[in-house]
Order: sequence, then structure tokens, then C-alpha cells
Amino acid sequence: MTAKQQDTNNSARDIYADPKLAETPAVDPVQEFINQNWKHFATTILAIFVIIYFVQSFRESYNSSMQASADLFQRLQIAYRGDKDLKEELSGITADPKTTDAAKIEEVKNKIAENRSQFDQLLSSAADAREPYKSLSVLYRASMNESENPTLSKEVLKQYSDWKKSGKDGSVERMNAELGALQLGRLQLQTNEEVAKGRELIKDLTVNGEFVSVAAAKVLAGFASTDAEKSEAKATINSLLSKQPEQADILKDTLNSL
Repeated sequence: MTAKQQDTNNSARDIYADPKLAETPAVDPVQEFINQNWKHFATTILAIFVIIYFVQSFRESYNSSMQASADLFQRLQIAYRGDKDLKEELSGITADPKTTDAAKIEEVKNKIAENRSQFDQLLSSAADAREPYKSLSVLYRASMNESENPTLSKEVLKQYSDWKKSGKDGSVERMNAELGALQLGRLQLQTNEEVAKGRELIKDLTVNGEFVSVAAAKVLAGFASTDAEKSEAKATINSLLSKQPEQADILKDTLNSL
């Protein structure tokens, strides 16, 4: 081995045997990056957990609110049906002029009053319910007052006079609006000073309604008494059938009645 080669080997051994090498700390670039930015990481992670918490809380609150609204609406349906049943019972008792069971009549009247009070309380609660139950409660309020206080029913339903602006096509909101407009139009047809307005509303629903066109056609025909009104109703129904020919069988008897 030459002197030059020996010096080279000694130099290599000296480098690796140098005690200073052991004293030099190994720098991990990832660890160094974390050390410099740990506050930012902690803030970001905390923000993510806060978002997850609020999303979960919102979902739980929403589901709970929807369940409460559905339960409330079910109770509203029961009270509405109860009112109809009790009134039918009272009508049956008083239909016979020989009926002398005053105590029974008074008992049924008290039940009607109690049920109505419960119904009104449920309606007040439904004003804060989620959709679609809130809108449906409006229809129930109008139906409950239709025979006793039609003026109040029309006042409740007037928000649906411009039903096309309620919700998108095919939406629950649009369906509720059409149902409300149908109720409103039928009530207006029974009010002398609003007959023309009611007929125009029902005609519009017949031709352009998405959910109640057939029902509106039947209402329009049912309230047509003069030859001119019958002719108009027939033309309106034929206009509907030009768009929905599949309804021809359903409306055949209605057309024949005009």
C-alpha cells in the first residue's frame, strides 16, 4: 500500500470516528415544520371539531324538531276528525224531533267545545312548526271554520290567492298552495260578491294546476248554473284535457253534466 492510499484511508476513518459527528443533532425536517407551525395545526383541528359538533347538533335538533312537528300534526288530525265525528253524532241525536235526551245533547256539545279548544291550542303551536306541517295547519284552520265562519276561512286562505308564487313546480309548498287556493275559490263561489273572483281562481287551477286540476274542474262544473257558465266550464275542462288527456275517463261524467 502506498503512502498516499494509507493517508486516504486514515482520512476516511477519521471522518467517521470524529466525536463531533455524534454531538451534531440530526434535524428532522417534518418535526421542525411541526414545531414551527403547531399553533396553526392546533387551531385548524379545533375548528374542524367545532364544525363537526355544530353539524351534528344541527342535525339532531332538526330531526327532533321534525319529529315534534309530525307528532303535533298527528294530534291535529285526530282533533279535526274528532270534531267531525262529534258533530255527526249531535246531528244524529237532534235529527229526530222526538228526541228528549237533553242531557245527552248537552254532553255531546260539551265534548265538541272541549275538542275545539284543544284543536285551537294545537293550531297555535303549529304556527311554529316546520314545513310542510305549518302550511297544512293553515288548511285545517280554514276547514274547521268553513261552515261556522267562512269569512275567517277566506281570510286565512287569502295568502294562496296567488298560488303560483308558492314554491317550485312539484314541491310540497306548491301542493299546499294549490289546496289552499282550491278551498278559497270554492268559498268565494259561495259568496255573491266574490263569485267572479272565485270562478277565475278555479279556472286557473283547472288549466294550470299541477295537483288539483281535476278537483278544480269538478268544482267549476258543480257551480255552473247558467248556460254561459256551463259553456265556459266545458271549454275550460277541454283545455285541461288537451294538456292531460289521461284525465278524460275521470272527467267524462263531469263533462256530460254540463
